[in-house]
Amino acid sequence: MARSHRVGLVEPRQALDLVGALAILGRLDEAEIVRVQNAATQTEAERVEANAYLAIACMRYSRHAEARALISASLAIGGRSPCDERDTFFLRQTLGFRAYVAGRFPVALMHARRAFECATRVEFRYGKALAADLLGHCMVQTGEISRGLEMLEEALRIANETSLGWLRQAIRVSLEVYQAQFGVSRLEAVARLQNLHDELTQQDSYSQPALLLELGRQQILRGRVTEGREVLDRACRLVYGSAHRRYGALLNLRYAVAFFREGEYAQALNLVRSAVRELDLRCDRAIEVELRGFERRLLRFLGMSSDAVDARLVALTRQTGRYLSRRMNARAGLGEVSVKRAGEDPLGEICDLVARLRSAAAPEIIASGWLGLLNDALDLEPRERRLVFDLVPGSLTLFDRGNVDHVPLVSTPLLRSVAARLGTGETSKQQLVEAVWGYKYQPLKHDALVYRTISRFRHVLGRHADWLGATMQGYQLAPDVRLAFEGARVNGPSPARVDPESAPERLNYRQIDLLRCLGADDFTDVRNVREVFGVSEITARRDLVALVKMAYLARVGSGRATKYRRIETTHLN
Repeated sequence: MARSHRVGLVEPRQALDLVGALAILGRLDEAEIVRVQNAATQTEAERVEANAYLAIACMRYSRHAEARALISASLAIGGRSPCDERDTFFLRQTLGFRAYVAGRFPVALMHARRAFECATRVEFRYGKALAADLLGHCMVQTGEISRGLEMLEEALRIANETSLGWLRQAIRVSLEVYQAQFGVSRLEAVARLQNLHDELTQQDSYSQPALLLELGRQQILRGRVTEGREVLDRACRLVYGSAHRRYGALLNLRYAVAFFREGEYAQALNLVRSAVRELDLRCDRAIEVELRGFERRLLRFLGMSSDAVDARLVALTRQTGRYLSRRMNARAGLGEVSVKRAGEDPLGEICDLVARLRSAAAPEIIASGWLGLLNDALDLEPRERRLVFDLVPGSLTLFDRGNVDHVPLVSTPLLRSVAARLGTGETSKQQLVEAVWGYKYQPLKHDALVYRTISRFRHVLGRHADWLGATMQGYQLAPDVRLAFEGARVNGPSPARVDPESAPERLNYRQIDLLRCLGADDFTDVRNVREVFGVSEITARRDLVALVKMAYLARVGSGRATKYRRIETTHLN
């Protein structure tokens, strides 16, 4: 196209920049007004550029008919006049984005590469940033995750050299969302997403929902369903306020996952199917494949046939070339992932591990922080409330209708024994003392011990302390709370029961309790004794040193690493 210089009341570059800024911020109606007001005095090249900005924004919001009209207008202009590199860039960028939204990622990748080459040849820095952004997205979606993130970093570097803050902001959001989505940012993901959201301008109605949708997903993955729903409620106002149909479908999907974790299966399935009905299935394949994947899971969980959904998923995955869909299908036995690059998709690797190892994957899940995956690994009913001891040694994990809390280094033989006795039903203080400590119950001597132990147990339960309630007779766990012990000997052979009247006078009650609960393979230390018995560090150390001198315990290690273990020849009768 021939470019002609024109002079008008409105600076041409300023008008085009304004259309681009309003479009990327999601203010489509305002962008359209500016475009139309300036169309009569624009060159054909400037009309192609303005059309590109608005068409891309319309596709983001699923306003596909408007986008097709704008693309057709630009192609008609290109058919009338020869295109230079800059014009070709805008056409390629628009066609690439159309293919991306439609889920045809290999086609989008081809157009994005051509657009980047055109912008590079004419040193169009703004165009290079836009093309690098699209190229990075396409690479990530097709499985080149590291390279895609590097390309997005390059797009951000180029954008930082421009005066267009909204472009820098959009690319930063994409980077953070992808790093969280694939688990690259791991335990920092929630804080980073929240911090970036707090920095965003209120006018950005596109990036804010994107961050909130991923933040809600991350909270649910981490076993914080209640917090995740609160985040989704915040996103809801933005999504429906801007009439963003694709985000609306993703919002329904996130809510469906939360409902599933809470045991509301029918509600989850209804949300997913409603979201599918709202899509334009000719153009929104990328969103459809996500929804169909979760629909398949719900159907299988409910014992319903998923054959039709499986067939649709396989077809969609073939059409889109989407990496996450290939990996998801592989876990379901519907294909293989062509390429897996170690470390590029840590979350996917954990999900693969869960599908392969089930409960044996628990330590890796806990280390990753994605505690919500423990429900799948342990095959728990989402509605369950359960206490699980020693998923990793010394830990207690609490499951509460989708919410998961993990408390490390609190599980002791004493705590496990108390929990096991309470798990049989309502337990009086006398029954607790006789079953756990082996004492002949005497209220004046033993009530303080029981109170202290129950108080310690409630402290460990944290926000679930009300699960352990007092009764007229003693104590009991809430009726719907179940217990499980992984790798812990709870009801196995016990050391000889000790009555304080017959125990050697040189042992105090703490030392007798410790010997009673310490198994042959168990270790303890000063910190453990201090916390269990509620005494000072000096008192705890004095008790342990005395037991070593009397040959009841053996000392292992030195300094802060000092541990104590029971000498098996020890008998108290």
